[in-house]
Amino acid sequence: MELDNNGTPADTTDDAAYCLPNCKLGPPTASDDKCRARLDLVCSETAQGAGAGYCRPACRSDVDCAPRVCDLKTGLCGDAAPSGEAIGSNCDPKSPNCAGGCISHSATYAECSGVCSFNTPGCGQTNSTPPYDFFCTLDPATNSGPGDLGYCSKLCNCDDDCGRADSVCEPITALATKTGRKGVCSAKTYASGEVRTHLPCTK
Repeated sequence: MELDNNGTPADTTDDAAYCLPNCKLGPPTASDDKCRARLDLVCSETAQGAGAGYCRPACRSDVDCAPRVCDLKTGLCGDAAPSGEAIGSNCDPKSPNCAGGCISHSATYAECSGVCSFNTPGCGQTNSTPPYDFFCTLDPATNSGPGDLGYCSKLCNCDDDCGRADSVCEPITALATKTGRKGVCSAKTYASGEVRTHLPCTK
């Protein structure tokens, strides 16, 4: 893994390189010590669909970095809190304004997110029990499992919780017990134009 210490990514004269353990994506076996069972490391795929990966940092929150702070864009600990829009906010991938990263789901829908350990709370939250505001639901690789790289989504109980006219609260029954919320904020329509199943707010 190569990190840019100062300057710009194009300037390699100030970069630092580190050796990182190998890992395999997917549900670990009983004997698999994926990323040495560290909660602040995740398995990231090296080649699309290959299943082979390497262990990279993905801090859960400032708890993993104290007295420094967690940068959800890189998964690394830093000296200054990242500024920008929160997870789930609208963003432009070409000019992101997020505290973390910007993920594009289609030509018309993108959201602020952050790196995390798939199927866990993480996402900068410090509370250890539900309800959570965010959850690591987005799966960038095929057959991801516990301990693999994922991206954060905003959670919700009904559409208004998402705070975006182009977003709805998609019910995810399997997440309710884990998160204390009924669904995940998603694009209002699928790529086909069909309206996504959602949870209208009632008064």
